[in-house]
Amino acid sequence: MSTTIAFCDFWEGFDPENTYFFPVLRKHFDVRLVASTERPDVLFYSYFGRTHLFTEAGIKVYFTGENDVPNFNQCDYAISFHHLDFGMRHLRLPLYVFYPAFNLLRTNKRSAATADREFCSFVVSNNFHANPFRTEFFHKLSEYKRVNSGGRYLNNIGGPVADKHKFLEQHKFNIAFENSSVDGYTTEKIFDALAAGTLPIYWGNPRVNIDVNPKSFINIANFKSVSEAIEHIIKVDNDNELYNSYMQPNPIEGNQYTEWENELVNFMRPVIGDKIQQRSAYGISLLDYQYAVLRERLYNIQFVRNNIDKMEQLAELKTKLSKLLKWHH
Repeated sequence: MSTTIAFCDFWEGFDPENTYFFPVLRKHFDVRLVASTERPDVLFYSYFGRTHLFTEAGIKVYFTGENDVPNFNQCDYAISFHHLDFGMRHLRLPLYVFYPAFNLLRTNKRSAATADREFCSFVVSNNFHANPFRTEFFHKLSEYKRVNSGGRYLNNIGGPVADKHKFLEQHKFNIAFENSSVDGYTTEKIFDALAAGTLPIYWGNPRVNIDVNPKSFINIANFKSVSEAIEHIIKVDNDNELYNSYMQPNPIEGNQYTEWENELVNFMRPVIGDKIQQRSAYGISLLDYQYAVLRERLYNIQFVRNNIDKMEQLAELKTKLSKLLKWHH
């Protein structure tokens, strides 16, 4: 009998049928995708909603591509960026493994690196809740040479680029900063740069060397100050031999996620195969879950109370529009 799987609380535009792990699970297990309202055997949920709190499911698996820590009082299993020792209940599977750049590196299809390119690129479109150090570094490095900003944020090339990979290919360096420095939080940014054959200037995960060969990028954390780091970048920019020394090593040598599909399948065997539930139905963990549900319900009630006038106005406007459309037809 098929194991039913559902998804909820993922980001806008998420397509469970064709995105990330469901196609892998379908290949290795007898699974069937259903709506979250059908009380699935396994519910995958993420950070962008609270529907999971009110969804009945046999087993709940939390998945995050953000730098938040899973709450194991609310889920049986979790997949995240963090280096957590939580037995069989947690899998560190960074989001970058699902991106095309990582696959290009896995299959040795990295773009060729040449020295006769523009100086440096910077691609950031959403700077909300980001550490200001990233912006400060962009401006500081721009004092040496122009840094081309191709994202929506600080754009200086006439508009956002349509193809990030091609844009990165046109530059010797790329500012590949994370939006924050959190242990384990290595995103696709540094891999996008590496796959495009440009040299990443990185800041973020203190243990990024677990994911990326330290000989293949410039790590700001290795310098005593920003000024010292920029002095080194200038030196590399003016020394082709030194520049090429960064481009020669395999950037993902030692990376344990080159066979990430096996990691995921092995992690999911107790979930789909044995259906081992981990959440406690007793004690303080149950109280924590019940409190989260109650808090969410109270929030929803308060939201309705605070916006009841607007909701009534919208309902009235909807009725008027419906009548108008009927009259028009």
